[in-house]
Amino acid sequence: MSGGGEGSGSEHEPHELRRSFGRNSSYASMRTKSHHLTVVQLDGDADDADACLGSDGSDRSGHNNQNNQNSANGDGSGDGANGWNAEGRSAAAGGSGGGGVGGGQPALSTIDRVRIDTSLTSSKSGASGGSNDGLGGIQGRGGFQGNHHNSFSLESLHNSVDGLQNLETAATTSRHSTSHLDGNWRGGKVMLTGLGAEGKVPFQLLLCNDDGCEVQEPPGRAIRSRLHGVPHSQFSWRETPKNVLIIKKPNDKGTTAVLPQVVEILRQKGIKSWVEPAVHWETGLGATWQQDDDPHLDKIIDFIVCLGGDGTILWVSTLFPKAVPPVISFAMGSLGFLTAFEEDSIPKAIDDVVNGDFFFTQRSRLVAHVVRADGTEEHQRHIVLNEVVIDRGANSTLIDLDVNIDGNPMTKVLADGVMVSTPTGSTAYSLAAGGSMVHPGVSGLLFVPICPHTLSFRPLVLPDSVVLTIRVPETARVEPCASFDGKQQRLLKRGESLVVRAWRYPVPAICNQGESVDWFRAVKSSLLWNMRGSMQKPL
Repeated sequence: MSGGGEGSGSEHEPHELRRSFGRNSSYASMRTKSHHLTVVQLDGDADDADACLGSDGSDRSGHNNQNNQNSANGDGSGDGANGWNAEGRSAAAGGSGGGGVGGGQPALSTIDRVRIDTSLTSSKSGASGGSNDGLGGIQGRGGFQGNHHNSFSLESLHNSVDGLQNLETAATTSRHSTSHLDGNWRGGKVMLTGLGAEGKVPFQLLLCNDDGCEVQEPPGRAIRSRLHGVPHSQFSWRETPKNVLIIKKPNDKGTTAVLPQVVEILRQKGIKSWVEPAVHWETGLGATWQQDDDPHLDKIIDFIVCLGGDGTILWVSTLFPKAVPPVISFAMGSLGFLTAFEEDSIPKAIDDVVNGDFFFTQRSRLVAHVVRADGTEEHQRHIVLNEVVIDRGANSTLIDLDVNIDGNPMTKVLADGVMVSTPTGSTAYSLAAGGSMVHPGVSGLLFVPICPHTLSFRPLVLPDSVVLTIRVPETARVEPCASFDGKQQRLLKRGESLVVRAWRYPVPAICNQGESVDWFRAVKSSLLWNMRGSMQKPL
């Protein structure tokens, strides 16, 4: 298979190992240097994985790690080669394997394709509780376990059709023949009325992504999916917040006039106000830090008050490359697509946030880094809320790019440029380039060409689990320029690649009336979506 660029190493050399969120200790998912998602079967318990990985995904094995500085640059996922040898680990873990799935069998080396081992049972998986043993953080995003009372099973289906007289056949099963231990459906032969035959045989699923793996035996032998969207995301304080960061544009008269009001409201509630050094120098209000210091704001700030427009929120994203506190934004700029609250609502809105129990939407972000022509990776990580753009810059010639998805060839780009956008950025530059508007609750990213040479080159919406590698071939006529949220431009030389993926740390934007209500209000009021000069005359 084609890798993400020259000098990227063997496709089976681990590029990244992620620990499962659940208690499943049998499998580990990882990225090779060419960004293939591979799965390794382990023969041991989770503590063995902990010996190589810390709780934050950092390498503790003592092997050479090209990206030891990732954490300091905002990338806690460990995107570099970590020197963890999959085949060596599996061989060392071979033998009886008391804690792993399929104990008593030799441990497998790298598994190129996710496959089902029919010898696996959940009683050997080391998991207790529900069936979600760490698949992609789905449970953390609001999904439910397989034995949840709202989950569908053959039994519930049978109950729902009991009263229907026009069904000649229905699936039937005994209520007492099904055990939901560990979220798995066991025992109880399913007989199909009228056919006199047994139902389908049991099966198991191995579901993996960058967050880990989950072994499932679906209840009722029915494959189902969980919903990824979390429209009801509610935030509650365990204690009264103590520190609030107020972000405004320096030397802006409108926001400067409002700042004392916000500081006073917070002071009356016993909350300490923080501002940036430039704002403190301008106004003399609030606490601040030295310009050259790293204040570790993500460890101090409870929530953020943003005074300004959409650009101010983009600035907040740059201040917090990793975890971002909840952000309440007040429209004091020109467009205000991302600002959910009006200026006159400041006292009540801040009071509601301090009291807690507010709703928020998780605005996803992207992380990008450059791989040099010799295969080494730059330590700097670029975190964006809107989009990553690669374009021809000041050149008059089309750019030539090779694009891989998860290490596999995807397409060749001949265009003025190409961008990878978040759902938040889908209503910005991406929309102007012909991309679709995407609801912020959608877990995905957009791949949008800019003035392509072929009319059939249409924009795509991709799942947030993919890794895109955009490479400048050695034969390219011009060297394109990459920009991140319209800033931090970087010239990409021939042979270099830009790797883009979804970031684990979203921007939690506090809602005014709800995720969907706020978004549709914005697309209608700011973009005049589906607005016409006059309504159609009645008949």
